[in-house]
Amino acid sequence: MFYFKSILLVLVFPVISFSQSVSVSLPSFSFWGQAEMIGHVSAEYKDIGVHYFANLSPTPDYINDRNTSAFGVSYLPINIKNTLKIGGIITNKPFPSEQSVKTNFYLDFGFNISNIRISYTHLSNGFSIRHPVNKGFDTISLKVFLR
Repeated sequence: MFYFKSILLVLVFPVISFSQSVSVSLPSFSFWGQAEMIGHVSAEYKDIGVHYFANLSPTPDYINDRNTSAFGVSYLPINIKNTLKIGGIITNKPFPSEQSVKTNFYLDFGFNISNIRISYTHLSNGFSIRHPVNKGFDTISLKVFLR
């Protein structure tokens, strides 16, 4: 947990002066995706985001498709009434598991209340369109807009 909090501090303090928002997510769960127990923090400016995903539940070495921790950059150019945002994300290594890909589709569905956004986030390679392994990532995020 200390590592996760340290990454949050590293992301939050430098971006306060020039970022639009920061978000923290609950550990991932199975809904569309199957990757569980991955933490997520991010800083966003308009449609571009910088993300850190932390594997909170290391899997034993005998499992051949373990969850991974990764850094990523996202771009969400499709915005439908500020409720549904769609785009893509590129990570520094395969995510959410070792046998996944480095580029995934990014879906954010949520609602804003004043300067806070609560949303469901799903990352996927698009129903195995890009790669046969489609573990997927689902989480609920709390985002604070820094206006």
